[in-house]
Amino acid sequence: MGLPWRSGRWQCRRAAAQTAETNPFVRRLTASRQQLCSGTPIANIAHRLGMSREGYTRSFTRLHGIPPHTYVVARRLNKARRLLRAGQPVASAAYEAGFSDQSHLGRMFFTAFGTSPARYGAAFA
Repeated sequence: MGLPWRSGRWQCRRAAAQTAETNPFVRRLTASRQQLCSGTPIANIAHRLGMSREGYTRSFTRLHGIPPHTYVVARRLNKARRLLRAGQPVASAAYEAGFSDQSHLGRMFFTAFGTSPARYGAAFA
């Protein structure tokens, strides 16, 4: 298993019962969500926290219930949904939400919500 002070595993197990207000590790891990959404690579975030990339991913998943990449994609999809409800075209919603192109948004959107972005936007028009 390794030494507890050499990995984030010990900290994450101990932090499971604590909140962000009482545990600085949980506070730093929670704050890293903003860095994820700004496009900072996971390896850089993990290095700042003193962890390996894999250890960070495991700790993030244990704390938040989903892996970091899934979290970022979900945030982008939710932003795209808000933009589509506001009446923006699919292409501009895809660009503003951070997807590489309209078809990338379409594939991810259909996988997550079972409908196309155009149909979703039309339902709110």
